[in-house]
Amino acid sequence: MAIDKSYAVFDKMAQFADALNDKATFDSVAGFQNAPDEVQALADAAEKDAKNSRFHTGANLVTATLDSAIAEYKHLHGKAPSGAILHNAVRCALNGVSQTALNRAGVGATFDDAVSISQSDAPLVSTRAAIALYQGVIEAIPFGGYIPMSDSLSGKIIVAHHEAGSTTGAYNKNDSLDGIYSGKPFMSHERTVLAQSSDKKAFTALITYVDGDDTGAPLIPSATQVLVNGLPAGGAPLNASVADTRAPLSGSIELADKEYTFTGTVSVATGEVAVNFDESLPNGVEVEVVGLINYEHDTMRDKRPVITATARSYDLRAVFTSARYRATQEAKTQWNSEIRLDVGSEAMLTMRQQHAAEKHYNALKSMYKVGKNYVHTANLGGTSRLDARSRADVWADVLFKLTEADQSMLERTNAFGVGVIYVGSKGKAELSALPNTIFEPSGVSSRVGIYRIGRLFGQFDVYFAPNLVNETASSLEMLCIGRSEQTGLNPYILGDVVSPTFLKLEVADDLSEGAGYFYAGAARINPYIKAAQGAAIVAVTGL
Repeated sequence: MAIDKSYAVFDKMAQFADALNDKATFDSVAGFQNAPDEVQALADAAEKDAKNSRFHTGANLVTATLDSAIAEYKHLHGKAPSGAILHNAVRCALNGVSQTALNRAGVGATFDDAVSISQSDAPLVSTRAAIALYQGVIEAIPFGGYIPMSDSLSGKIIVAHHEAGSTTGAYNKNDSLDGIYSGKPFMSHERTVLAQSSDKKAFTALITYVDGDDTGAPLIPSATQVLVNGLPAGGAPLNASVADTRAPLSGSIELADKEYTFTGTVSVATGEVAVNFDESLPNGVEVEVVGLINYEHDTMRDKRPVITATARSYDLRAVFTSARYRATQEAKTQWNSEIRLDVGSEAMLTMRQQHAAEKHYNALKSMYKVGKNYVHTANLGGTSRLDARSRADVWADVLFKLTEADQSMLERTNAFGVGVIYVGSKGKAELSALPNTIFEPSGVSSRVGIYRIGRLFGQFDVYFAPNLVNETASSLEMLCIGRSEQTGLNPYILGDVVSPTFLKLEVADDLSEGAGYFYAGAARINPYIKAAQGAAIVAVTGL
């Protein structure tokens, strides 16, 4: 399970979930005391009612429910839920059973027990906690980043940036040091410079503090090396002193069974290097000089590399979702006697499923709009190529475009590449017809709505989403969405304040009764623009 160092609570929650496999950990009260604060608070809130149910204790309720939810999430998504998803589910379940937690989240309402509507015999708090916890995990959107929501129905993501605070090496001041921009010479005192020559015999080089500078830097001469085609050929003696004005260079290299020797000098204070071979080197041979900057020199004492860290925060406000249903006594009687279903339970299940589907589709539609800005087209030329090649051979060409889309996404987000793919009916049929070496089925049975159908090329989790991407008789689209292990860098951000809750409505004059549905939480594309660009479309044509 990936660890998100952005939030310590996620780290602790992930470790707690990993420990669920060790059943002995929870056979004692002392073992459960290592659980995160939110988990302990949820167990305490459900303790009284849990003792009268099959869970026996609040701790047993939480661990059993989490264990079941994590197992189902793995089945549905092919991987374990992140600490962020688990933390969000536990926190929202706590809000649903603890008035203190609910008030702290900024919601003043008191919610009645959902199960009382359907006349369930299950205890009030324990049942609500178990349902909210389980559903909170398995309904999580696979490419979403789940952040904690605080007071006043708001949440915050903080994006840290690290920059060069000085113009040093290969970096200008304020250049990013993060992600794909890291790794160039900056902190190292060592510089490698390509030597120049007009006759391939006499070479010169200038070791500078900043790459491309016209002024050389003072060096520690004993560390000066000469490389020929990347191979060490010699350099300055180890006893060369910084007190010397110049230090000698010497060495040799064998190229194509012929030995070439050189001598030279390095100017200790100015970083100028001269290398002279006994005869001209063959065309194409490169000579490089490696020098070590002397930061103890008077001119360099205040020039050590500077790294600056900045952070920008983005606020997200919670939005609301609500609905209600009513049924007359006549309708309830007919449902109970003829259909053998409780109309209240059926209505509540429908509202919850509709809400989960809306949230997932809203996220997908947002990412689809972003993906249309980054389209990669793979023309399989199926009308002619399928006569000579199998479907599997033709589809293998799609890997090139997926890899292209993955790298492109990584470069523009500077954080992540493609994590999940969504396809429509034609995409599902095409992939399902491929051998397991290319597309491995998920084992999740076909169902209405969105679900994972398998893994493509051993890298990308693929989901089926009806009515999302464009498809024709000879083409299809694959919506590729990035996924980051760092919660705040995911392309779509969510944060639940109140888990979906049902409120029993009073009996009306016509004797109808029912329930109201309410939810509060944040759900929107990441306000940090780089992360928001984490979507692309691979358009497959010529099918």
